[in-house]
Amino acid sequence: MSIPALLIGITLLILSGALIIRPLLDQSQYNAEPDILLQSLLTERDNILTLILDLEDDFATGKITEEFFTQRRQTLVLRGARTLQQLDAHSTDNVSDLDAQIEAQIAALRGQHDR
Repeated sequence: MSIPALLIGITLLILSGALIIRPLLDQSQYNAEPDILLQSLLTERDNILTLILDLEDDFATGKITEEFFTQRRQTLVLRGARTLQQLDAHSTDNVSDLDAQIEAQIAALRGQHDR
């Protein structure tokens, strides 16, 4: 094997190794904890929408009575409204936290700039 081919092979090995190891060393993007409450509220919202659509399909095909449809749909709509209110409250909390973080970073940058 010639020396230039050996150097090219070693260079490719080092570059591919760096590409593989780099994400393992940069753990900052993986340290954020998932927002479990948000995920559960979004899942609940999706489940309620699916249940309402299934209920409407069952009523349209005549599988259930109008009385059952009306009662069940009203229950699901109320449950969905509560879930949406919780989602709104949760997103409002997150926005205020984000605003506070942005303001802190702006103040820090202004402090560095004034020095």
